[in-house]
Amino acid sequence: MSESYDGTSEQGQDQQSESSVFDFLYHDTDRINSFLSQFSDAGYLQNLIRRESTSDGKSHSTSCHGNVNLAVAKGGGDTRDGTHNEGRESFEKSYNPLWSNSLVLLDYLAERELIERDLEHACIGQFVLLSGFLEIMDVSIAKKFLESKTLKEVFLRTPIPGAKKTEKNRKTGRVSEHDVRNIALELLPQFPYTIQANMKGKYNCWSVLKGESMATTSEHLILKYGTSDVGVWNILGILDTKPSEPGEKTFEEKLAEINDKVQEAEEKQDARTGFRQLANLFSVTAKELLGRSDQQYGITPLMIFRQVSV
Repeated sequence: MSESYDGTSEQGQDQQSESSVFDFLYHDTDRINSFLSQFSDAGYLQNLIRRESTSDGKSHSTSCHGNVNLAVAKGGGDTRDGTHNEGRESFEKSYNPLWSNSLVLLDYLAERELIERDLEHACIGQFVLLSGFLEIMDVSIAKKFLESKTLKEVFLRTPIPGAKKTEKNRKTGRVSEHDVRNIALELLPQFPYTIQANMKGKYNCWSVLKGESMATTSEHLILKYGTSDVGVWNILGILDTKPSEPGEKTFEEKLAEINDKVQEAEEKQDARTGFRQLANLFSVTAKELLGRSDQQYGITPLMIFRQVSV
């Protein structure tokens, strides 16, 4: 990687030195290659082959000088009589540019000033780079935990932000905190297995990671660190969403609105609307319990890495 990239420190300003390398925790090969293809008419580099050849030899010759008579010329000349032995060796080296492609992308983006480090001024769909303490959570592990009766009881006693079990809810028949917990327990087994990343630093962000793009497994990280916090890392990604603005509807207000629409659909016997609202209930509940919080930025990650001294 060239020295023009300067996004590896906690502040995202230090250059990669010659005495350091990058350690990748996450690397989305398909997305990285899709962007690299747009910087070159030939596409992205898939394979690099280097061929070299060497030769050695020796020769022996004798010469004499004298007068010669030819049909076209007269004069002095040389005659040579010798031997020459030569050996030739060739070899081929094949390189996989998978990891170097990520460094090439970092260079391309940095040279063209396409990376934004200030998320407050970043636009949706822009490349962003941020650093902070990384937290990894595997939803599939959470599902296994809830198979335990004891852990399930603990979950049922845990307060859920935004869902209040109030007398008003009981009287109006609206969705209460207890309802949300039970809904969550029923929906969780149906929810897709995801690996999530939360980063806490100058900006707090949330991402979903692809398991096949992880350099290690989430189970290994849990066994190594003992917690979901895996230290300080850098994320290069694409900004998808920003934190909610003041005045936007809370989780409880969204549930109440969905509940009202479901009741209205029942009164009108409108099955289509009722089904849509049930789908909305699933989405709102899943996001609140398992997804991005309203105070976080949403990022599509391309790579998660850190600088390691050698």
